[in-house]
Amino acid sequence: MNKEEFNRLDIEQQRIYINSFLADGISITKACQTIGIDRATIRKRFEAKNIIFNKNSNRYIYNTSNNSSNNKSNTVKKDDITNINLDSIKLLEEKIKALESQIEATNHRIDTITNTKTTIDTENTINTINTTTKTTINTYEGEEVVRSFRINEEVQKRFKKYCKANSEHKVSDILSTILDNYLKSQDY
Repeated sequence: MNKEEFNRLDIEQQRIYINSFLADGISITKACQTIGIDRATIRKRFEAKNIIFNKNSNRYIYNTSNNSSNNKSNTVKKDDITNINLDSIKLLEEKIKALESQIEATNHRIDTITNTKTTIDTENTINTINTTTKTTINTYEGEEVVRSFRINEEVQKRFKKYCKANSEHKVSDILSTILDNYLKSQDY
């Protein structure tokens, strides 16, 4: 929720929303940074509505310890409590939907990564390239570029042996052929 959305909430919804951060162990300062609002703004806004921070419960509550002249404004009616509970439920539902969306997006990314790793089956790819490209290593013309990649140690050792066995070709041509063949098989 951004600052504009937060400001559109009534004061009770704002209190509930800030308290939801506190319940999750997030500090007031971090909660305010997440929303994009100054902590002092929250404090002043809440104090104006007789809402105070209770250190014991680590949340904002209505101040019921004022003198009797202010007790009228501090009294919460049963209907207000029902509305507060409904608002709390709505905010929780919104948070749950947002979390579900994040989980779905994360699962999609994990599926994509898993499928990519499964598709790339390096042992079979290297073995196929060894048998089919031993005599058909392409010679590439043009500029060469230097790139640094991380690679599985066992695959790297096998690649090194392959390059030694085919030392008549440049390593860059061998690697370019392997990558080119793979990318063509993937329609890239």
